[in-house]
Amino acid sequence: MFSMENQWDLLVEHGFRKRFLGLWVEGGDPDELAWRLRVAPEARLECDLDTAMRWYAPYAQTRIAWIGAHTPGWTRVIAISGAWFPQETLSERGLRLFQVEYDQDVDGLRDLDYYHDGAFIAEINPPYLGEEAEETEYARYHAGLELNPDATQEAALNAFLCLIGRITGRFIDQDWFTSIGTLHRIPDGIWD
Repeated sequence: MFSMENQWDLLVEHGFRKRFLGLWVEGGDPDELAWRLRVAPEARLECDLDTAMRWYAPYAQTRIAWIGAHTPGWTRVIAISGAWFPQETLSERGLRLFQVEYDQDVDGLRDLDYYHDGAFIAEINPPYLGEEAEETEYARYHAGLELNPDATQEAALNAFLCLIGRITGRFIDQDWFTSIGTLHRIPDGIWD
């Protein structure tokens, strides 16, 4: 199963040029995840991602998240402003969580992290050609996503996003940007 479109190119096309932080959390209740994030209830806007991107400020102190259904059984949490979420808290009560993080100017591409039931479990990156994949329950999704040793970070990021698409059953596509989610501000200092 492959996406017809480059996942990272789609994100860039819609404004994520410098920094991207996305979480895919098992469970189909975006409101529960917003509650777990301790969002400010009065600072809520139902909108599509293109509208949410008006507040895109990846290096700002204020944390703003766009939360919405990804597929039945999966919710996406995308950082619009600021870049940090409490992965352990969001994955409590037996939920699985996958995190993709890219920062062009600071750390580059980070490993594809997998959390479950409030704990970090493993990095589930696709392997480089000629290397063996880490033995995780997600290694079966790596077929065809193996990375060339001289792959750019952007190519690796596309592979990470394709892997997420395989696991959750949905790739990023044009409809993903026009689907309605909820934009939330996370109060300053609440997670410090």
